[in-house]
Amino acid sequence: METTRRALLAGLASGVAASGCLRRDPERPPRTTVTEQTPHGSETPTGALEPTVVDRQIVRGPDGNVRVDAEIENPGPSRFDGYLHAEFEREGTPVHSGTAFEVRPLGRTTVTLTAPIEYEAVAPSPSLRLDVASVPPSETSQ
Repeated sequence: METTRRALLAGLASGVAASGCLRRDPERPPRTTVTEQTPHGSETPTGALEPTVVDRQIVRGPDGNVRVDAEIENPGPSRFDGYLHAEFEREGTPVHSGTAFEVRPLGRTTVTLTAPIEYEAVAPSPSLRLDVASVPPSETSQ
């Protein structure tokens, strides 16, 4: 009976060893998956990042005409070559003026333009509209 008992224990031990119960594999660390979730549409396409006028000052130029100093900011990742267009209203008549400029990526620049209007004519309440464009204003609007 002793032989049968040993054979039985040996058989049981070999079966357990073969199934892996006697050898313990080290536990693998749990895997953590991190995904970045950006709300849909929250990012502005780089093509939509156009320069804007962030500050302006209307002063009397050396010739007595109106001078506009406009600070333009470019939030885009590339250089912007464009035009600053100003429209004043003098006695109900629009007066246009414009100039070309460039601004480096993610930068600011001050653009100066003059308008053929005497400063005193608009000094009390200058009505000024400034536009930044990538193309010059059409000849018909001048």
